[in-house]
Amino acid sequence: MQTSCTQCGECCKKGGPALHIEDKFLVMQGKLPASGLFTLRKGEIALEPIENKKITLEEEIIKIRPDRDRDWACIHLSENGGACDIYETRPVECRLLKCWDTRALLARYQEDRLTRKDLFGAVEGLWDLIEDHEKRCAYARIQTLVAGLENQDLREENTEKLGEIILYDKHIREVMKEKKTEMGKLEDLLFGRSLMETLPLMFDLKIEKKEDKWVIRPKRLLV
Repeated sequence: MQTSCTQCGECCKKGGPALHIEDKFLVMQGKLPASGLFTLRKGEIALEPIENKKITLEEEIIKIRPDRDRDWACIHLSENGGACDIYETRPVECRLLKCWDTRALLARYQEDRLTRKDLFGAVEGLWDLIEDHEKRCAYARIQTLVAGLENQDLREENTEKLGEIILYDKHIREVMKEKKTEMGKLEDLLFGRSLMETLPLMFDLKIEKKEDKWVIRPKRLLV
């Protein structure tokens, strides 16, 4: 029976961990680079790793960014696939995880999750910007507008409103990159993943802009 880590890397190949309050000091001290983190926002559809199923998030989760060039493995997994480049300062979930005994991790998995407010709530101006983005780009609001695309009487109005939300999301990221270069590297942590990335996946939408007009439709309605 296995009783110790063999550094096979299989756990890390399944993606980066979620962060908890205990991990805040690692981020604040730069031991866990903020540029390597991203936020899954409330209402977003995500893979629940414990039961390996897709769920709609009831609260936001901050995670270590995946390496998309390596089948979404944790970005801190070494190229040879066995070692962790932040092992000495790894987050609490990594410290608790034992692939042969997951009880400790399961007991802590949903407790005391780290949030953007924990990291940025005291940063004057920035937290207001994050809250404004969260309100205007809330997935609950987007879901209602997407549902209205099924109704021909609402389709044009809802398409316009969805387009405005997408443009706002795109604009705020561009402004952040232009005016605050270093903060621009944190866009997926500050504002979650781009709506142009998440909406097609979550709602099976085709999104494109033709001249000054948005075309946003469920793909099945375009067949």
